[in-house]
Amino acid sequence: MRKTNAERQREFRAKAKGKFKKLEVLLPCNEFDLLHGNAKQSELTKANYVVSLLHGNGLKNSAKNVDDKLPDNGKDLPRLQGAVDELELELAAVKKQLKAGSDDREARQALQKERDALC
Repeated sequence: MRKTNAERQREFRAKAKGKFKKLEVLLPCNEFDLLHGNAKQSELTKANYVVSLLHGNGLKNSAKNVDDKLPDNGKDLPRLQGAVDELELELAAVKKQLKAGSDDREARQALQKERDALC
């Protein structure tokens, strides 16, 4: 004989008594849609997704999702290193100029030639 919905519900409540607490939360529609989408993407129920968030984002694919959103700065590294090298050369030229003294016209002209060669 088949059980009615009320009988199944009664049995479930008897088994789950003392194991669960009900949490009712009103969320704005946008946030609910975000929760629903994240739970579905993680292949979890909304309740299990919220529990995983409480335990420090222990989801298997959450780290992957975060890594995908981070920029890849490795592509810019050679360009940025070149800019750092140019700045270091210019700093060395300025230090030479300060050491030579600002009144020495020939030293300033030599340093200006070095700067022009860098650019």
